[in-house]
Amino acid sequence: MTQTKPPIDVVAAVIMHKGHIYAVQRGEHKQREISFKWEFPGGKVDPGENFKEALAREIREELETDVAVGEKLISHTFEYKEGKPIHLHAYSCTLKRNEAGVITMPTLKEHIAERWVNTSEMAKLDWAGADVALTDLLKSLSF
Repeated sequence: MTQTKPPIDVVAAVIMHKGHIYAVQRGEHKQREISFKWEFPGGKVDPGENFKEALAREIREELETDVAVGEKLISHTFEYKEGKPIHLHAYSCTLKRNEAGVITMPTLKEHIAERWVNTSEMAKLDWAGADVALTDLLKSLSF
């Protein structure tokens, strides 16, 4: 009898700015099936955090910017061939203005590339498996 591993809660930010959505590309990863794939920025939820807190923290750590976390867009479980299954919680986000009223654009700390794309351009990127359902949802929404 095979026992299913419990999923890890992961959050993702769909950062929207001037009609475009922010996507980042992973570098080489020990989990080969996600190496060099495109994804929405985010990460694992730490114990004691709610999803929105975790997402705001992950964006500050990975991109050195602050976001306003909006509504939940999707939650689903995805199981990669390697590693534990993840339960992805994705939220719409916007970049926050600092005290001077200026938006700090993201700065890559953990990824190798970034792009601002519209929904039709998303189809041209090679997305991580867990993010495919989210890209499908975004294509069906109007921005």
